Amino acid sequence: MSSSLKLTVTHRGKPYELSFDSSATLADLQAHIAELTDVPVEFQKLLYGKGKGKKKAGDDETLADAGLHDGVKIMLLGSTRGEMDGLKATENEKHKREAILAARARTPTTKVWSRSSPGKSDDFKYRFHRIEPLAHLPNADKAEALLKRLAEDPAIQHVMRLHEFSVGVLTELAPHEHMEPYLLGLNVNAGQSTRILQYQVTSAHGSVRRYAFVR
Repeated sequence: MSSSLKLTVTHRGKPYELSFDSSATLADLQAHIAELTDVPVEFQKLLYGKGKGKKKAGDDETLADAGLHDGVKIMLLGSTRGEMDGLKATENEKHKREAILAARARTPTTKVWSRSSPGKSDDFKYRFHRIEPLAHLPNADKAEALLKRLAEDPAIQHVMRLHEFSVGVLTELAPHEHMEPYLLGLNVNAGQSTRILQYQVTSAHGSVRRYAFVR
């Protein structure tokens, strides 16, 4: 004749008072525990008695045959379904990141080149910013062409970048300013942010000097 069993199942400090018929099976107990605690049967570990442990999930052994008697206290170990789902999601995210990193490692690195060359900004900064031939002198058009050729001369541009020369105006040296025999140019306001550098591009006879001579 079967009798009623009162059991106490504790999970993480929280006790659950249960009542079962002694003819109930261990599977019945575990199914009821799963409903109360959200710990799936396959993750349950029941500790009770001396040296006794969890029976296999779905075991059809009765509670009495499993050594569970009236008043026995059972400790439940196991993670809840929510915790297992969270752990699974974390593992999936980890595997996803590892797959992305592995794919990146297999993909050859593409070097990104700038559309502008490294010295482009320096080319704009260290240069003659304006060209002004003297309008009152003859051959102004030829003088302007020579000034432009000087300003765009690669060798001159290289020297200006090398020494960080930024010249506001490139203009002519007027004949009355040619006071010294070998004066070919005059640097005005040296050291200021905007400097004026004047070159003699016309000869004393009013003709334009040869480029090689002025350069």
